[in-house]
Amino acid sequence: MDRKYNYKLRDFAAPEHVDIISTSVEYRGGIFDISDDRIRFNSGDVVQRQYMKHDDAVAIVPIRRRADEWEVLLIRQYRHAPRRIFWEIPAGLRDVGGESPLLCAQRELEEETGMAASDWRKLVSFYTSPGCSDENLEIFVAVEPVTSDAAGSFHAEAEEREIVSQWFALRDIHDAILRGELQSPTLVLGILAVKSLLSQGLEALERA
Repeated sequence: MDRKYNYKLRDFAAPEHVDIISTSVEYRGGIFDISDDRIRFNSGDVVQRQYMKHDDAVAIVPIRRRADEWEVLLIRQYRHAPRRIFWEIPAGLRDVGGESPLLCAQRELEEETGMAASDWRKLVSFYTSPGCSDENLEIFVAVEPVTSDAAGSFHAEAEEREIVSQWFALRDIHDAILRGELQSPTLVLGILAVKSLLSQGLEALERA
């Protein structure tokens, strides 16, 4: 292994890493815009980079203890780009002004599953596709959710109208991921992370 450099093992913001020669918005949409930047690196290399300016998002891993194992509440939803129906963890965009990530997660859990929880934990955050998007997604864990008083009061349409939810054993979801049968990236990351931390006990999850 090359140990020439002593870099810290962490990502960091670098807004001035390149010179932006020009920028233009090529497309404006309801969820994201597409920008086209001409940039110059310190080496002098000049290139074009296209990327999405995307709303940030949250996702939730709802868990409950049954007998001697953990279960996770998943939702099933159609995704048009790959033309597939996926099992996913509940998720949604941070598109309400002034709403914190946690409040957004609580709202999305109620809207998509009709469930609410009083015990919330932080899990992980990540950039969904940093090669072409600035979207950051934060995953929370909802511990022992119950049916919400507001269940059924939210208006759903299109894909959301078709959502179904079901509890599955965490170990079964984990095994299905490793077999390649579950391919939603947010589900894959969230399940692998929560399984790793729960092996150390629930208190390994930081309270939100």
